[in-house]
Amino acid sequence: MIISKKHIPMNYNLIFQSQKEFFNSQVTKDIAFRKENLSKLKHILKANEHLLFEAIYKDFRKSAFDTFVNELNLVYLEIDYFLKHLNRLSKPKKVKTGMVLLPGKSYIYKEPLGCAFIIGAWNYPYSLTLIPLVSAMAAGNTAMIKPSELPENTMHA
Repeated sequence: MIISKKHIPMNYNLIFQSQKEFFNSQVTKDIAFRKENLSKLKHILKANEHLLFEAIYKDFRKSAFDTFVNELNLVYLEIDYFLKHLNRLSKPKKVKTGMVLLPGKSYIYKEPLGCAFIIGAWNYPYSLTLIPLVSAMAAGNTAMIKPSELPENTMHA
């Protein structure tokens, strides 16, 4: 469904506060939660491909094939990568311990940092916006997206 931006007043401070509160609930740290939401994102994109193809065609005159190959397929591949490897990527990594800290052990713990703000590009609006979103979600962060206003139809798809 394409909605005119006139119908949606954007209050980024309110959205940010809500994202921050959700992040602080610690729900996004759970690997199963991250995977479930990545799967949901992929399902939503697939279910609405026809609308995404239509919007790109109206803005750029790109075919559905071109849009799939250069935009959506790249997003799907990114989602699939994280669904397959997220457990391994999230594990603490043992690293060399400095001499001063011996006999201790050192690890790198990968922790989400908060809310990402993703500013979309006009030329490849789906891949250059959604791939950073997928990465933020996989890392356990929340995210806000500000699509480019130049491709009018794509911005609302």
